[in-house]
Amino acid sequence: MHPAFFKQTETVFLDQWHRADPYTQKLFSWLPELQGSLGRTYCCFNFCWPEESLIAKLPRGMDTYVFHFGTEYIDWVWLHKFCKQVADSRVILISPYPGALYAEPNLTAIQIDFWPDILQWYQEEHDITPVTYDRPRKISSLANRVSQFRSYVCAYLHQTWLKEDYLLSWRGIVVKPDHLYLLDATNNPRIDPVIDYLKSTFFDLRIKPDGDFSNNPVSNLSYDWAAYTDCVINCSNESVNNSFQRTRQGPCIMPGPYLTEKTWKCLLSGTALLPVGQYKTYEYLEAQGFKFDYPWSKEFDQQSGDIDRIAGILDCLDQIKDMPLDFLQSATRESSQHNRDHILSGAYRKQGQAKNLNSIQQFIDHIQ
Repeated sequence: MHPAFFKQTETVFLDQWHRADPYTQKLFSWLPELQGSLGRTYCCFNFCWPEESLIAKLPRGMDTYVFHFGTEYIDWVWLHKFCKQVADSRVILISPYPGALYAEPNLTAIQIDFWPDILQWYQEEHDITPVTYDRPRKISSLANRVSQFRSYVCAYLHQTWLKEDYLLSWRGIVVKPDHLYLLDATNNPRIDPVIDYLKSTFFDLRIKPDGDFSNNPVSNLSYDWAAYTDCVINCSNESVNNSFQRTRQGPCIMPGPYLTEKTWKCLLSGTALLPVGQYKTYEYLEAQGFKFDYPWSKEFDQQSGDIDRIAGILDCLDQIKDMPLDFLQSATRESSQHNRDHILSGAYRKQGQAKNLNSIQQFIDHIQ
């Protein structure tokens, strides 16, 4: 990844586009060409959970506001409030999702996936490390901060697996106290024993494997670390795992799946993916040309409810635990090699660019 792409809250008026970050200019090169249709336009890129007070600080009187939340998940509540405040202006959301959570009358969503370009830039600017598919461990699970799914997965591996079969990190960083709802009982007999183990033993552990540890999401897309190179499978432990939600406007499915470098490092390294995140991750990636012909059940990935989904993931871990290492290596190799080649060959970027261009053209047709 590029440090400039993580510059939080990069703002620029569209008529001063030359001041935008070079990567931003490349990623959204089509925007300046639309200024005649968009009018006075203010662009906000790489938003990272903005404070509500920022709404009052953004310039008023614009014809159009353009938002892109970069590699962070979209703050739907903040965006909802902002749209209300500028009801007479057009608000454009650029994201990988086909729609928005809140259907504001002045909000237009453009589905643009930046990962095909990011992965291509990474290849152009970094050495691509060779990989081997004969690996000494079955699975890895990395956790920096505390969140529901990754906490359960890490605790379960530590509690039930043989240590020589997995590689685990656990730093136990609590970003927000309300994240500790993961310690509340669920009345699910599959999950509550894991919660008991979390509270009694695992939560206060601090586990850092030997060797260089590169699990900072801002560092880069480097996969040259044992969690990927020495393990057949990686639990993606994505930053957002909730799909079904109850909001003020009723029950809904949160837009997604939200993917970060956690997923892409897995695929780029030729490691099999166990998606610990929002539901339908396999389905979403398969539509982009990736393959997941694995020997374990993928039914859990169709579960949108948190409890059912994490229970299914734990069942999946049980299936994998009982499979011999050499069997896992051979049974996942074809898909893992295909997924790595799909990125490195440029096929993924070509497919993604075609889809992005179609979305842009649809938007142009809409505003003209």
